[in-house]
Amino acid sequence: MAFSENGSNEFMLSGWLTKFLAQRGLKQPDQRALYEYQVTALEYEDLKSKLKLQADGYQLPNHKGNYAAFVLYCAEWFRREYEEGWCWRPIWLTLGFVMDQQALAKAIPQGLVEYWNRPMRYYESERRNFLGSLFSEGGLPFRVLERPENRFQALLSRILKNYEHAEGLGETTKGLVSSLMDSSHLPQVFSEDSSVDLIAAMADQLMSLVRLYGLDTGGDPVEKLDAANPRWRDGFPIPLDESTGSELLNGLLKSASSEQRQRSQQKNQWRCEHFWNTSQPDILRVHLQLPPVVEFSLATMPSSCRFEMGLFEGDEQLANLGTAYGKLYGLKATVMLRQRKLQCIRRKPQQVLSLVALDGGLELGRLPIDQSQVGVGEVPVGFVKTDMGMKFCGQASFSTREDCLTLLLPDQCRIDAEQGEVDEISPICECQTVSVKGRVKVVDQDGESYSIRTGVDSENALQPSLKGKLLDWPSKPSHTYLGVPGIDILYGSDMAMNSKSRVFLSGKAVDDCAIHERFGAHYIAFRNPDGNTLLRRRIGILPDDLEIALKCGNRADQGSIIFKTRHRCAYKIKDSTIECKRNNLDDGIELQLTVHGAPPPSVTIEIMPNLESDPIEVELPYPAAGVLAYDRDLNPLPRNLAVSELLGSRMYLFAFQGRTTSYHLELRLAGKRTSARYEWNYRVAERPVEINLFNISEQIRNLLSMQEGIDQVVELRVYDGRKEEVFRIRRHSTELILDASRNCLSVSPLTRTNDRMPAPQIMLLSEPERKATHIGSRMTHGVATNEFELPQFVDKNGPWLILPSEDSELTFRPMFYSGEKIQPEHGSEIKSLQKAVLAFDPKTWPDAFVPVLNAMANNSTHSGWQFLRSLYEQYAYLPLGTFEVWRALINHPKALAMALFKVEMDIKFLLRLESEFPIFWEFMTIQAILDAARHFEGSLLEKGIPQEIMLEVKRTIFSKLATGYQVYDVDVKEWLVSGKMPRLIPAVKMDEIVSNWYQELIRARSEDDWPDFGATALKRWYQQNVTPISLTSDMDYRNAVLYLPVFAAAVASGKASVANVFDTSSDAVFFLRQVRDFDPEWFLSIYRYCLLSYMQSEKDAG
Repeated sequence: MAFSENGSNEFMLSGWLTKFLAQRGLKQPDQRALYEYQVTALEYEDLKSKLKLQADGYQLPNHKGNYAAFVLYCAEWFRREYEEGWCWRPIWLTLGFVMDQQALAKAIPQGLVEYWNRPMRYYESERRNFLGSLFSEGGLPFRVLERPENRFQALLSRILKNYEHAEGLGETTKGLVSSLMDSSHLPQVFSEDSSVDLIAAMADQLMSLVRLYGLDTGGDPVEKLDAANPRWRDGFPIPLDESTGSELLNGLLKSASSEQRQRSQQKNQWRCEHFWNTSQPDILRVHLQLPPVVEFSLATMPSSCRFEMGLFEGDEQLANLGTAYGKLYGLKATVMLRQRKLQCIRRKPQQVLSLVALDGGLELGRLPIDQSQVGVGEVPVGFVKTDMGMKFCGQASFSTREDCLTLLLPDQCRIDAEQGEVDEISPICECQTVSVKGRVKVVDQDGESYSIRTGVDSENALQPSLKGKLLDWPSKPSHTYLGVPGIDILYGSDMAMNSKSRVFLSGKAVDDCAIHERFGAHYIAFRNPDGNTLLRRRIGILPDDLEIALKCGNRADQGSIIFKTRHRCAYKIKDSTIECKRNNLDDGIELQLTVHGAPPPSVTIEIMPNLESDPIEVELPYPAAGVLAYDRDLNPLPRNLAVSELLGSRMYLFAFQGRTTSYHLELRLAGKRTSARYEWNYRVAERPVEINLFNISEQIRNLLSMQEGIDQVVELRVYDGRKEEVFRIRRHSTELILDASRNCLSVSPLTRTNDRMPAPQIMLLSEPERKATHIGSRMTHGVATNEFELPQFVDKNGPWLILPSEDSELTFRPMFYSGEKIQPEHGSEIKSLQKAVLAFDPKTWPDAFVPVLNAMANNSTHSGWQFLRSLYEQYAYLPLGTFEVWRALINHPKALAMALFKVEMDIKFLLRLESEFPIFWEFMTIQAILDAARHFEGSLLEKGIPQEIMLEVKRTIFSKLATGYQVYDVDVKEWLVSGKMPRLIPAVKMDEIVSNWYQELIRARSEDDWPDFGATALKRWYQQNVTPISLTSDMDYRNAVLYLPVFAAAVASGKASVANVFDTSSDAVFFLRQVRDFDPEWFLSIYRYCLLSYMQSEKDAG
């Protein structure tokens, strides 16, 4: 129909849209959300009248411009007029016409997807969600927001308060919003997925503004931002021509700035906080923040300045913190941490948490974390309600300013509540639990008295701690000391020791105990002058002169354990399958052990230094010979296993017959013609070497990343000069097999699965923002089988990826399922990553992503960046190589450089890229970074940011990059920020300085094995080119370390190509990292000076 009955032209709304876009400086839609166009009240009313006129009470003429205008109106109606419900009727009432489902099925895809270039939302059943799609484009419903009873601003304030905390722990903003939504009591509309997404986007945007403009540094943040960027409110999903909207944003900006200021003041401190949530009352989580630099005392010299960092609970590892680099000063190391925030579940909260530095799985140093023990079940433990859950606030005797707390009690205690209120509630962490108000007194079964108060300023928040020499073997009690430990009073508070403060062992004052009475298993207690117990802990005490030695026998099933002390002790082997013969020595006793068959991983011995107290159990490695490896359940380590199964796995290396034995441990790709490998050498004498296998998992992933695909196997080889042990490690423990005729998947184990099953789900590859759909197991007589039935809708769309859910017990290789894939015509224009995913084919269209990445490299607002963000937020738990788009990004230097800015230099993300792909960041051309910075700066300027504050914005961004990659720090950072080249040290003087540095390097590394990959080619390149500094090689094996930083700086500055010296294989990247990491201080110093020198020479020549 060309004209309506009143003669109006069907193209009228197209002209209105053209004028609408032109007023915003656009010729066509730029893929932003519709609310970001900020339709004014006059435009909204004008659009409504023109839609009425165009339809004339009937329906809209069939034209994309009409449909685009209709879509824009519906989105804006939701923002301005929505009050309740979830239906079309109120919209039809305002327009005076109705569109049926068939008409909507035509209008909305054309208007929303084709004209505005915005995505469609879907229900889980794969039906298109038309109303939800339009409402999500409109932003947040302002009439609901401005109701007096609305708690939206309170919710946003809570989100902002916990934003950085959640961000540091790896939680997405959407996850944070969802966790706080249930207790916010907001109208139902805010719980819709589209609203949750918008609220999360608001929080992200507010915090980004605070960080970019430094609004946490003082002063009125609204005034500062109005002066710097008057249009900062334009991107928010609420109408700004309403005064209430601007007031709301102003208040939220102040909240965000205030919270960021508080966090900034604490960002370099240790923080250890514990929480539990009502939905999981038996799970205690720890949230940790670590300082940027820590110092370790090392047990032995490391093989390089590169350390693996881990979080341990006692002797068990809870988390891997990735790699860090340090400076060595003899057996001291100053380590710069790269991952500084994490959360994990406590298994034994009574034990101390420690930050541990390792090298090749061997522990080198340990830092206990203060206030990390929570005495659940031992003393009263208190929690108070916060937005992040119930937060630990004190234990033993303590007080809190909160009016009410939840108190976990030890067994068989009584409560005196004469000055307070006590109500029993459901048990938490399997402890009797009460709600407390006021002041109460708790007395346990041993007579220890505890005072707990609410509603007053916190006292004794930092609990006294024990200080003494711990037994260097696992034991029960878990904290066993050699001699009676002392009491460490932190910060000299009101708890300070005085004549009336006393220490007790099992209820008896320690000063009143005879020497032998102090030994054994005790409850140690520290009481203040009022008799209240401030600390109570189950510990073991052994003689301070006790020595334990292991001696291997002639066979793996024979060995001895020797105890030496001047005090009389009784010893008993707990395992009846171990034969024990006792030999008395002049200063102790020798237990000669024999087992029949394979030796166990450990032997538990009861030590009884005091017959009147409970014995102390000490767990020692069985004194075997050779190599023994065990999984987390202490079963022999299987020869085939997945990376995830390394958690808790350990390997023990024993000396043979009392002689020092050398071991060589190696990791390499199985069946690949590559010399890339990791190697460690260990010398084992009296005490066996224990290797934590989980801490070499990053090296395993690095090797797995060196080859295309996700099916590689890494071999772990251990050689003692006589015999070699081999273990095969792969990414996944199972694989799925598709039976197309039955439309189902079956499970095929690749490693030992112990009857565990995977939890598969299916996602649409072209729309990562959509939730994946769970694939259920087929049932037989009500029992789940090892087959999974594909949902029927998979043949109505595509392509799909079948992948494990985040909580799947077993991992498996993700499976591609084409479904009803509609591939664009070959050679057609590809403008979005959604379309590139549909077009990609490794054989016929391998470069489908390239044109989109070309556009993304020059446009920081391209829709592709939102595609990648959605993909990462939904599936960050999977290897990035699972998705072809990440591989394409890595191979596109310019888009990769822009990605640095789009993720705001998020170091955790960048480190992950380096771990999972063969990237050598120091080869990235500095020009690609400068170009990305220029485009990013341009996009900010278009948003109204004045040029005069761009300097500080860039300083904030590049400071974050320098935190993780120090090659961009110091003078390089200042040059990237300001564009002004620093004054360089003259070449003659610099040559003298470099010569001194080199001599120091040789002295410090004289006993080490220098990596020599590419040494000859690097020296040849250096001799054939003009370089900023003069280097003289004295030994060929040092050439790689000597010349690599100069060559890398030349590549980064565009003065050389990697191909001048190396091929571009992943092997080369692997070995170059080893050369770089040999001595980071040498590499960084030479690299930075040469990079700036090269760039200065280019400037002078230009």
